[in-house]
Amino acid sequence: MSRAESYARMFDKAGRRVVIERRVPNAPTVRAENVRARIRGASPEEVAGGIQATERKVLILAADVPAAMLPLLTNDAVVVDGLTLRFTSRPDDQTHRDGDNLLAIEAIAAGG
Repeated sequence: MSRAESYARMFDKAGRRVVIERRVPNAPTVRAENVRARIRGASPEEVAGGIQATERKVLILAADVPAAMLPLLTNDAVVVDGLTLRFTSRPDDQTHRDGDNLLAIEAIAAGG
């Protein structure tokens, strides 16, 4: 099984379906629906390290994000269960790679 297949399986097993949104000036909001993601709160260690207790860690399966929306940007948002969480900084698209193949995007998001 390839690393990409392993990631997809992990998201199928323990992920959620979300919407990624990008506001575009003078145009309708761009949306990517049915994107697999894992969302969790910050651990006590992460809060001590500077992440706010109200922020969420988001891991997004890159294969589900349309190429036209990459890279994800600060102020893009993930919508889960009607709750909009905006990325507080540029999402990390370097950590979860297999060579040049982007597997997942890691981000910190906040909102409500």
